[in-house]
Amino acid sequence: MTSKKILLFTFFMSIASCVSAELEKKKFDAVCALFQDVIKLDLESQARLAYIDKHFDSIVDSKDIKEAYELVFQVSPDRRYQAFKHAVESDLGQTWECPALNNFFK
Repeated sequence: MTSKKILLFTFFMSIASCVSAELEKKKFDAVCALFQDVIKLDLESQARLAYIDKHFDSIVDSKDIKEAYELVFQVSPDRRYQAFKHAVESDLGQTWECPALNNFFK
């Protein structure tokens, strides 16, 4: 992944800096929970994407998170989780993990 794309992710994730880190972490954790739910449903690839699209907006109210999620699909699949994780950690200023999201991007 190019450093240009990493900077782009970081930029979009940093826009909402006025929101406290704990509230931001809860938003990212909600994204992670959505992917945990998708994995439990054992759906085919297209059905997974449809489920996420249907529920993402009701779970995530942050424009920045939505933009970061959309941008992550511009990088190769094997780099998506690390790109999203890097953006989240840059925004939060702390480590963040989501094994379900990592599995989804594989």
